[in-house]
Amino acid sequence: GMISTMWNDRDLTLMKTQQESAMPESVTITRVTTSSDNYGGWTESTTTSTAKGRFGSLTGVEREIAGRLNIDQPVMVVVPAGTDVIETDRLTISSVEYEVGSVLSKSKATALRLICKKL
Repeated sequence: GMISTMWNDRDLTLMKTQQESAMPESVTITRVTTSSDNYGGWTESTTTSTAKGRFGSLTGVEREIAGRLNIDQPVMVVVPAGTDVIETDRLTISSVEYEVGSVLSKSKATALRLICKKL
């Protein structure tokens, strides 16, 4: 019962730590949200956060998803699980901007895989 759960949590933490240590890039996540200003117009607000990340290669299935999203040259960015990132967010890595087309979690515990389009 309890002991195995403790071990699992510890293993997960360890796996997360290992994943993050393999993420050399600094990723800036920019989200623009629009809300009604109650006068028939819209106001835009921008929030930014940062995460660690790395570039990865796409699997065949991920390439298919990219194709459906009309992303010709998809870029795979991998960030730690629990990173606050959604589709349409903008990522900036080494001053290059990308738009997130799809957020996939390969295994919820360790990492999120983002299919991105270079802007």
